[in-house]
Amino acid sequence: MVLSACDEKFDCTKWANGYKNKVQFAIIYKSAFRNGPLIYLYGNDLHTNEPIEVYEGSGQLSQIYMQFKPGDTIIKKVGQYNTIIKRKNTTISLPVTCFDQKEQAEKVYYDQP
Repeated sequence: MVLSACDEKFDCTKWANGYKNKVQFAIIYKSAFRNGPLIYLYGNDLHTNEPIEVYEGSGQLSQIYMQFKPGDTIIKKVGQYNTIIKRKNTTISLPVTCFDQKEQAEKVYYDQP
C-alpha cells in the first residue's frame, strides 16, 4: 500500500507522524465506504459494542481498508504507526507507507517491538 503525492512540498514523515499521533479507533468491522482518500468504517465499538462510524481522512486507511473483512477487529492507537487487524488465529500489523516523490523512494513507518 503506497500513498503517492505529487506536491514537492509534501513530507512523508510529517504525514506519517500525523497519522501516528492523531488517529485512534477500535472497531469490530462490518463495512466501509470510500470517497477518495476519505474512509468511513462501520461496525461496533470494541469496548461498548455500540454501533460506530469511524471517519479517517489522512489517506492511510484508503490504502489498506480493502484488507479488512467483516468481523475483524481493527485497532489504531495514538502514538503508533501500525494499524492492527485481528481475526481468528491471526494478527496482521500494517505499517504506514508513503512514496516520496522528491527522493523517488518508498518510505515505511512502523512501530518498534
